[in-house]
Amino acid sequence: MDLQPTIDSIPVEVIEEILSQLALPDICSLRLTGRKLNAKSSQGIFKSYFRRKTITMDATSDQFRQAVHVMQRQGFGCLLEHLTLVGLAGPYNPGPYNREESLKEAAVPMLFLQFMKDLGVNGTSGCLQSVSITMEDQNKGSSGYVWMNAAKCFEHTMQALHGSQLPIKSLDVFFGATRCSLSIDQLPTILELDLSASLQQLKCLSMSLSHHEAYKPSNSYISPREPEGKEMRAHASGRRHTDALCKFLQRCPVLEDLQLHWYRLYAFQLSRASNEEQRFFNRVVQSCQFPFLKRCTLKGIKTTETALLSFLRQMQLNSIVMEEIHLRTGKFGPVFDCLVERMEQLEYLHFENLWESQLILFDAPGKPHFCGPGMRPPHVLTRTVLTRSGADARMPIKYKLDSGRTSGEMEVTNWIMKRQREYGPR
Repeated sequence: MDLQPTIDSIPVEVIEEILSQLALPDICSLRLTGRKLNAKSSQGIFKSYFRRKTITMDATSDQFRQAVHVMQRQGFGCLLEHLTLVGLAGPYNPGPYNREESLKEAAVPMLFLQFMKDLGVNGTSGCLQSVSITMEDQNKGSSGYVWMNAAKCFEHTMQALHGSQLPIKSLDVFFGATRCSLSIDQLPTILELDLSASLQQLKCLSMSLSHHEAYKPSNSYISPREPEGKEMRAHASGRRHTDALCKFLQRCPVLEDLQLHWYRLYAFQLSRASNEEQRFFNRVVQSCQFPFLKRCTLKGIKTTETALLSFLRQMQLNSIVMEEIHLRTGKFGPVFDCLVERMEQLEYLHFENLWESQLILFDAPGKPHFCGPGMRPPHVLTRTVLTRSGADARMPIKYKLDSGRTSGEMEVTNWIMKRQREYGPR
C-alpha cells in the first residue's frame, strides 16, 4: 500500500487555504491539473469570484453579450449575487453618425434584459443581493453627457427589472459617484413600469438626485418678470417630479436602510420647478411611511426642523448620518433632543456640516477642518463633525452657531472645494 501523500489527497480545507493566496488566473491553472483537484478547488474561494460582477454599459463593449452567454450555460455565472453597472459619459464632441455603433447601442438594453431574465431562471438564489449603478466620467468637462448617460443607465436598469421581475435586496443609484446624480425628472418616466416584484423585498435604497435642468444650464432660472402662468406650470412640473420620487419610495414597503443625497447643479437663482425639486425631502416626509427603517443617511438636503422631526418620529433608528444639511426654518436642538430621548435603539450617529443661519459647532473636543495663522487654537475650537457610537450615541448633544473668524486661505479653500465636489456649487 502506497502511503506517499499526493496532491489529490490534500483535504479541501487545506486547498481552500492555498487558494486564498492565489489570484484567479492561478486558480484556473491549478484546476486544470487533474479532476480531483479540479473538484476540490471549485468550492468557496473559487465560487466567490462569480458572486460579484461589474459590467460596463457601453455599446463598444461585448460584456453584456459575454454575460448572456455565460448565464445561459448554467455554470458558475449563475452564482451571481452582486451586480455593478458602470456607465460611460461619452465624448464631449461625438463623431459623425455610425450605423454599426448605433445598432450596438440599441442592442445594449435588449442584452441587459435577456441577461436578467436568464439570471432569474438559472440563478441559484432567485434574486440579486445588490444592484449598483455608477458612472465613469471619461471627460471631466462633459457634465451634460455625464447626467444624460446616467439617466440612460438608470432607465435601462429599470426596464430590465420590469422585464425580468427579478427581486433585488439592495439598490444603489449613483450614491457613491462623484459629480454624478440622477436627474429627478427621470422618475416619472418609470412609474408606468411594473417594478413591484423587484422592489417588494428591497431592504436598502441609496439614491443621489439632482435638479431636472441637468442638460439645460441656460434655463437654470426663471426671471422674476416671467408671466405668472409660466411660473405656475414650472412649479407644477417640479411637484410632478417630487411626487414621482414619493411613489417610487412607496413601492419599497420593507426598507431598512435609506440613503438620500442631493447634488445642487447651479449656484444661481433657481426656477420655481427647481426650488420645488430641492424640497423633495419635505414631500417624502408628507407622503411616505418607513415602518421598518433602521438606518438613515441624509446628505446635501435643505429642509426644516418640522419636517425632520416628523420624519424621525415615525421610526426607531439604529444609525443616523446627516451631512451638509441646511435648515430653512427652525433649529437642530429639538431634532437632537428627539434622537436622544426617543431613539431607544440608537447605536451610531455621524453629523457633519449642519447649518441653521450659520454653520453649527458641536460642544465637544476635536480637530477642526482647517487651522491657519490667526485662527483660534485647535484645543479651544469646537468641531463641525460629531461621531458617536454605542451608549454615547444617546448622550445629550450641545452646539452653538459659528460666529468666529476663520483664516488660513488654503485650508478654507480646500474645505469649500471638497463640499462642492460632493454637493455641487454652494
